[in-house]
Amino acid sequence: MPTTVETLTLIWRRVLQRSPISPEDSFFDIGGTDALADLLCSEIGQVYGRPLPSATLRQAPTIAALADILEKPTPRRPSPFVHLKAGSEKPPIFIAHGLCGTVQFTELAKHIRTGHPIYGIQGKGLDEIEEPLERVEDMARFYLEALEELYPQGPYILIGYSFGGLVALEMAHRLSETGKNVALLVLIDAYPHPRYMAYSQRLRLLATRLRGHVNQMRQLPLPSALSYFVRGVKRRLRISRALGESHGPSEMLGLPFGRQLSGALSRKLTWLTQTISRDFIAARYTS
Repeated sequence: MPTTVETLTLIWRRVLQRSPISPEDSFFDIGGTDALADLLCSEIGQVYGRPLPSATLRQAPTIAALADILEKPTPRRPSPFVHLKAGSEKPPIFIAHGLCGTVQFTELAKHIRTGHPIYGIQGKGLDEIEEPLERVEDMARFYLEALEELYPQGPYILIGYSFGGLVALEMAHRLSETGKNVALLVLIDAYPHPRYMAYSQRLRLLATRLRGHVNQMRQLPLPSALSYFVRGVKRRLRISRALGESHGPSEMLGLPFGRQLSGALSRKLTWLTQTISRDFIAARYTS
C-alpha cells in the first residue's frame, strides 16, 4: 500500500504536469497557482474522503507537510489568516476574501511592493466541519476576535476584494467604534448586491465574472480546464434545482465554478450570496 507521501506525489505530478517533485518542494515555487491549488486540494479531498481547503497549501506548502496534516485523525481548526507574503515592517496588511471564502490573492500579494507582511482572510466553514457564518457583521466580529490575538495593537491596513469589501468595511467600522486606528481601507472590485445595480451594470459584472473564469481555465492543462467547466455547470444546475429558484445570471455567478463542496454546503453558500450582501447594505449603509 502506498504511503501518504507517495500518493500525494502522484497527485501533485498529475496536477502540476511535472516530474520529479520532491516531498520538500513548495507548491507555489514549482508552478502552483490559486486555480491549481483548488484543483489539487479537490483531488486530494476525494482520495482521502475529507474536505481540504486550498488555503491549507499556504500553511503546509510541501508534500511532507501536507502528509503530516492528512495523517492526523482530527483536522486542526484553521486560523482565518493565511500568510501570503513575508515582511518585517508594521502594520501587516489583511485582505478579506470574496464570496467563495477562499484566499486567492497569491498574484496580488506578489505585486504589492511593500515590506509589510500580507495575510489573506479565509472564510469560516470551508472545512465543512464548522457552519459558514450568515451575516457580514458576524464575519467581521469573528475575524476581529482572531485579529486581536494576532495583532492587537494596530494600526490596521485592510483590503476588501469583491464581497470582501463589505466585510473589510464592517471590520473598519467596528475598529473605529472602539477607538482603534484604521490606517488604510482599500476596496478592490467591491460592489453591492446586483439587485441594486442598473441593468447595464449587471451585464458588465456578468462579463467581468465570465472573463475571470476564462482566465482561470487558461491557467490549467486542457483536461483540468474541461473538468473545471463541467464541474461548475453540474454544480450550478444541482444548486438551481435544489433551491427551485430562477435568479438571473448576474446573481447566480457569485461563486466560482471550481469549488468542490458538498451539496449541503454549496446550497448554503449560494443562499448566502443571495441574501448577505443585500441585507447588510440595506441594514447599515442605506445612505
